[in-house]
Amino acid sequence: MAPRKTPASRRKAAPAAARTIELSEVLDLNSLKPLAAEITEARGQDLVLDASRTVRVSAQAFQLMISARRSWDADGHSLSIQGAFEPFHDSMALLGIDEADLLGHNKTGDVL
Repeated sequence: MAPRKTPASRRKAAPAAARTIELSEVLDLNSLKPLAAEITEARGQDLVLDASRTVRVSAQAFQLMISARRSWDADGHSLSIQGAFEPFHDSMALLGIDEADLLGHNKTGDVL
């Protein structure tokens, strides 16, 4: 007897690879509209924001990323920021932004 096949409607889809958006060197008001459009387009899938080139970030850019992070969490998808160097973290500290809100660290310092 041949093995029974699971109907396509009952098979679990393989997880899709996360989409990566490379952030620009400077995230200011001029760069926010296209970045917001890219982030919105990626809604519904895991997302990686590559901050390896980013050296200056405005408060508005952090607001956009925090909002996206919360939306992705609510949707059950992951959003991570990779490659963030000292200037990125310094900007966060200067603006009083809690790293857990943006980078997803829990109280033990683990990345979520």
